[in-house]
Amino acid sequence: MTPPAPDPGSRTGRADEQPFVIIIGEAVALGPLRRDLPYQRWFSAFETTRTVGTSRPMTVEEATVWYERHATNEREAHFALYERATWRPIGTTMWTWPHEGGSSAGSVKEGHYPPAASS
Repeated sequence: MTPPAPDPGSRTGRADEQPFVIIIGEAVALGPLRRDLPYQRWFSAFETTRTVGTSRPMTVEEATVWYERHATNEREAHFALYERATWRPIGTTMWTWPHEGGSSAGSVKEGHYPPAASS
């Protein structure tokens, strides 16, 4: 079995090391957006964009603009979404602040998450 690829956002570069997270749930955790995450792949995959109302390929330039705009947005809280079992980044989600109407938005999640149960 091939070991996981190093995670450039972790403290030691190990893929299975917990990234910096702010909210930890049973199956997933949320942390700040990171420049190195695969936003272009996530936002270009039709199966992952079904919850955000857009389904078209995203260019590298658009992914960079998306990251820069959302990583510094003071009116919304955008998060990287991690699978707790592996600390693999699997997508993004966001919340608006309560004084702005306070809501969460659809997540972009990679692949088939949560994984299907084994039989």
